[in-house]
Amino acid sequence: MPVEVAGGSALIRGPGRIEVVEGAAEVLGGRVDEGSGLVVPAGRAVLARVEGRALLSGAVSTAGADASYERFDSIAREALPLGRVAIVGPSDSGKSTLAAWIVNKSGGGYRLLSTDIGQNEVYAPGFVALASPRSIVIPGLDDSFSSVEPCFVGSFTPRGVESRYLACASRLASMAGQVVIDTDGWISLWEGLESKAALAIASRAKLVLAVGLPPRSARLLERVWGLDAVAVERLASQGGKTRGERALHRERLIALRTSGGRERRVRPGEAEIVGAPIFRGEPLPPDTLRTLHPTAIYGEKVDGDIVVVARRGGRPGASPGLRVLREGWEKGLIAAVHTGSGTYVGVVTRASYREPWVSVYTRAEGDIAVLEVGRSRVDVDSLMGRAKW
Repeated sequence: MPVEVAGGSALIRGPGRIEVVEGAAEVLGGRVDEGSGLVVPAGRAVLARVEGRALLSGAVSTAGADASYERFDSIAREALPLGRVAIVGPSDSGKSTLAAWIVNKSGGGYRLLSTDIGQNEVYAPGFVALASPRSIVIPGLDDSFSSVEPCFVGSFTPRGVESRYLACASRLASMAGQVVIDTDGWISLWEGLESKAALAIASRAKLVLAVGLPPRSARLLERVWGLDAVAVERLASQGGKTRGERALHRERLIALRTSGGRERRVRPGEAEIVGAPIFRGEPLPPDTLRTLHPTAIYGEKVDGDIVVVARRGGRPGASPGLRVLREGWEKGLIAAVHTGSGTYVGVVTRASYREPWVSVYTRAEGDIAVLEVGRSRVDVDSLMGRAKW
């Protein structure tokens, strides 16, 4: 049953809805007028300040909501005049909510750059994305944005792909005027903090909000990398998603971008295949394969090295410059599918070595010009209709 709130603040956990009956309400810093409403997505919590009367559905709590609303709002008001703000901190500390708050408070003047490649709710995991708000930004709600520009990283963590991660962030940040940069939660180790400093520099942030980090981390951002950083206490309650819940949420997000898709074959020569360990060189004849590996079914010479695909059970040879892939290496790898109409999310399902070709599950229409293959995987069976949720 909906709860009526007349004045004051409330925390609404989705799935739910906010309906303004009389007056107006502020939701995550954005104004909702009388007769209008907003959806609160499942798995998300939204703060609202009611200036009149509103009907709230979902799990609704008013305890401490006024103080929480003011905390977020005051930080957003202080950050707003600076024009380019990066938000860093551990997972589930309130970064995405604060980023949405700043965008909403700007009245559409800010764009949102999501670099959380593990849980990117603006586009899809594995991508960095620059988004323009449609109206009020609600984390996890697709309708929040009028346009999205993605850039493929191909991993669910920046670790090991830092150059690609920073290149995407830098390119997209250069396309925006006022922008708030929401980041992933890899920051506890020195390398993580360093990656966030490099990201703030690459995106030309004028302020770094260090949410949920000890003050010494903010001081390091200032002293070591010369950034203007402010330590902010954790904005979200303790807890958050488990590793399993994160993996499931990641698959849901990718499923949203591939739902209704189909398998499409991408052939070397007809399209460029980037990031895959094979299909980029000259195929080796069968007699040569047998001398390289006892169960080899395909091989090619790539950039001076030899890559071989072998059936399970065979043992790799000891030859230098030889890389052996097991049959089925491709299943579940995330991908970006580029056509004349844009960039689409894809998942590699299988590969054939007779023609050869790579099959990718995607909603992409039109001729495929480039297939970028990533390094992270998801459960293909879930995405193609045999879902776990």
